[in-house]
Amino acid sequence: MQGGGVAGTDGEARGTARSGRVDRETVFSILSNRRRRYVLHVLNGREGPIGLRELSERIAAWENGCRPEGVTSKERKRVYAALHQSHLPKMDRAGVVSYDPDRGTIDPTAATAEFDVYLEVVPRSELDWGEFYLGLGVLGTLVAALVALGVYPFTLLPPVGYLWLFGLTLLVVGGVHTYRRRRTRVDDGPPPGVE
Repeated sequence: MQGGGVAGTDGEARGTARSGRVDRETVFSILSNRRRRYVLHVLNGREGPIGLRELSERIAAWENGCRPEGVTSKERKRVYAALHQSHLPKMDRAGVVSYDPDRGTIDPTAATAEFDVYLEVVPRSELDWGEFYLGLGVLGTLVAALVALGVYPFTLLPPVGYLWLFGLTLLVVGGVHTYRRRRTRVDDGPPPGVE
């Protein structure tokens, strides 16, 4: 694996694995292929290596709409060969993964996590938490201004009461956000779009 942002002999830009930073062209190149996206999905949040056979089996199962136990030898070998010969070497050269073809293992690198933001899928019906917190901040500022100006009904509680209410609101909203994020976190299940 090489880094440093130097163009590779095949014209692809190389990521910088040591710093965990990957240039934009490399990101687009890696994400342009569904199997490479599947590799990133499997490695997301993973600490240690995964074997090429297990990785191939998972991806073949997703591609064929079945459980890993239901993957035929032919289906697994087709994915195995493509990963081994093309996709994993390309990802290794870019510093996105560390692929050891002799041992048949794939390890995430510091750069692997760079792709999480691109792989996170937020359904249209899902709440945009950034906008929600912005709205909550605007509401909190408005309430604080009305309390400071002594506008009724904001005089019914002492100012510290509103501070407590706002703090409790943040605590509850933060708890809900954390719960929802953990529940929808990418895990060992299939990637988004695979039933």
